[in-house]
Amino acid sequence: MLIQHRRRPLVRSTWHLRGLLDRRIWPMKGMMLVASEGVRGDVVVNEWAHKAMKFVGKLPKNRKQWDDNMAKPKKAKDIDDYISKYPTDVQAILQKVRETIRHAASEAKETISYLMPAFKLHGMLVYFAGWEKHIGLYPPISGDKTLEKAVARYAGPKGNLQFPLDEPIPYDLIERIVKLRVKQDTEAAARRNKKLQTSGKPRASK
Repeated sequence: MLIQHRRRPLVRSTWHLRGLLDRRIWPMKGMMLVASEGVRGDVVVNEWAHKAMKFVGKLPKNRKQWDDNMAKPKKAKDIDDYISKYPTDVQAILQKVRETIRHAASEAKETISYLMPAFKLHGMLVYFAGWEKHIGLYPPISGDKTLEKAVARYAGPKGNLQFPLDEPIPYDLIERIVKLRVKQDTEAAARRNKKLQTSGKPRASK
């Protein structure tokens, strides 16, 4: 049995508890754990409570240790470094994706952003990444109905594109996507510049 202070949030799972601790909703020491079912007065009984208690016993004593113990992906120095971390067959695909993007956006600069290879012109054009079963391309495509229809079969849950590794990668489609992004980025930059020039002009006297 675990005693609940009525003002404390309820624990639904050990992962919920991890989130509560990470956001510092609960103190790291002397906490009272609760569960979401079986309330009798101030006493709360639930199987998750017992799991949560075991989980808390293994927690670091302070936030710094918590952060240090969390597994954090390492940022690649550049796209070459990023690609080198993959198996040889996937490296070849990632390199071909990179070359396809570079061909379609020859003036764009390579960078690493959000731990992924990316290409930047005036703003960010596209990101790509290698996954266990697919190559991801970001962000979602919009602004061209024909192209949206062509990429529909590759759209993931949030509209980001997923090209399966067990199928031929549609490099020609990737090139079309990047050319669209270059066009959109250039137009957006022109609009921003025009707005800045207009706002910088002195007002006409009445």
